[in-house]
Amino acid sequence: MEQPFQRELPAFLTRESITLDGERIAEAIKRTLGELIRNLHVSIDGLNIIISGNTETYYSKQLASFAANRYIDATCTHDEELTVRNTIEVE
Repeated sequence: MEQPFQRELPAFLTRESITLDGERIAEAIKRTLGELIRNLHVSIDGLNIIISGNTETYYSKQLASFAANRYIDATCTHDEELTVRNTIEVE
């Protein structure tokens, strides 16, 4: 079974052709976690990526940060240091 985010980018995509987008980051999180994060929302404020929503475990919250960081590392062309802020609430 292929591990999430271990794949190479398709040949027609380059790091320069992809822009940072909150919806795409949210999709990457959903591919990893399915529906474990309810009311998932990702917003971008300058150099801050803010993940919000609700989940039942701290592990799911941690995986959401991991998935976001992996997506950003694979696709981001920014030279500046981006910060992922995880505000997901564990219920």
